[in-house]
Amino acid sequence: MKKDIKFVYFDVGGVLFRWREVLVEIAAKHKKPFDEVLRVYAKHDEAACRGIITYQKLWENMYADLGISSGKDFDFFNFSMKKFTPIIETHRFVKETAKHLPVGLLTNIHHGVYDHLRESGNIPDINYTTVVQSCLLGKVKPEKEIYHHAQKKAKVKPGNILFIDDFAINVEVAQALGWNAVLFDTDSPARSIREIRKWIKDS
Repeated sequence: MKKDIKFVYFDVGGVLFRWREVLVEIAAKHKKPFDEVLRVYAKHDEAACRGIITYQKLWENMYADLGISSGKDFDFFNFSMKKFTPIIETHRFVKETAKHLPVGLLTNIHHGVYDHLRESGNIPDINYTTVVQSCLLGKVKPEKEIYHHAQKKAKVKPGNILFIDDFAINVEVAQALGWNAVLFDTDSPARSIREIRKWIKDS
């Protein structure tokens, strides 16, 4: 079905860079099941994404729940940021797309993280039309309010937006609101990009 895509929103973590490796390392180092580490992280992540708690507090709470010690004055921010790695295929695609269409970011993110990701090269260095950060709004995906806000910023109709995210629920809510959306596979970025290209090519 032919689509008229006029704006493309990319998620950040899991689409532009890999971030779960930090949890993998924590699980291995402290001999904890990865699923347990991920569950505890997710428990505190939402509050940080809403801007309620700091990035440092998120990790302190997580370590406390897991019953492990980080050591006095451990800098969780720098520790985790060093583990992030850009997804090069997506970076190239974002830069290519931005030559033809307005591009924005729609992300659940913690205070202070976005600027560091830009500086460290984990987010492509282009002029984004708009950047919607959950921590600045107090709203997170998959809440409808953040999508409504993003649509207003994009200044196009819902059916003119293409959204790429690595969480199925975020994609499903976008689709329910009339957006076009593609589920991104962090482990297979090239395949995901081929799928995204079809949407843009047919628009």
